[in-house]
Amino acid sequence: MSQSNSSRKFRISCGAGGCFGPELRLMTAEEIGECSFLSGTHYLLLKLQQLASYRNELIEFVLVSPRYTGTSLENLRTQGGVVAITRVLPNVSADIGKEFKTQEVDYFAVGDCKPVAG
Repeated sequence: MSQSNSSRKFRISCGAGGCFGPELRLMTAEEIGECSFLSGTHYLLLKLQQLASYRNELIEFVLVSPRYTGTSLENLRTQGGVVAITRVLPNVSADIGKEFKTQEVDYFAVGDCKPVAG
């Protein structure tokens, strides 16, 4: 697990405007770093700049990973792409050095994740 080299920002969409899952507004998020989950699979840990709500729970952090084989985290950082979006459940710490457990997260959408300037 590694920390982000810079404050990369991304725009995330899901639902009607971006693949599958609940329709949430266009979200802007900042990369916190990489983390692992499910047998060492690596994800980008992103902090939403504005909290979102899903099933009456606030979402502050999400994990995103490439949806398709052959796309890397570095591809997501530079070009963006289709991603699996997993929310970190409320009251779960989102530390970089942590390996997330199944009961701490909820896979809830497939969407688009694109880097933004600034």
